Amino acid sequence: MFKDEGVGVHVAQRLAAKTLPPDVQVIDCGTSLLEVISFMAKAERVIVVDAMKTGADPGTIFKLQDKDISEPPRKLVSLHQLTLLEALEMVDKVGSRPPTTIIGVEPKDVGMGMELSPEIKSVIPRVLDLVLEEACPQKH
Repeated sequence: MFKDEGVGVHVAQRLAAKTLPPDVQVIDCGTSLLEVISFMAKAERVIVVDAMKTGADPGTIFKLQDKDISEPPRKLVSLHQLTLLEALEMVDKVGSRPPTTIIGVEPKDVGMGMELSPEIKSVIPRVLDLVLEEACPQKH
């Protein structure tokens, strides 16, 4: 893992520890294109949390909806973007992609390691809130 690159894993672990509605499932898809496609093809709604390198201040949070994802601005580039966008395109080709939201966080440090930088740790509660607002709007 590459420190702040693992923001999605850290968020997924915290979400998995919460009591969520039975129709909400937390999956750490990692970087496996096949896992992502398989999951998305069956989902009614998808929320992706990932590091996004844009040049903004570390810890800046981005929220992209379907309209932003179909043609994301050039400067918004996820560290997994090619894989993620390819997965979204493939799901579109085999069926219809479910409504998708990407919540991106500008990383500070993507060196080797498991720990998040203080800037990224400090925004995890806000990222969790954004995910829960999307996944469980009736509770927020």
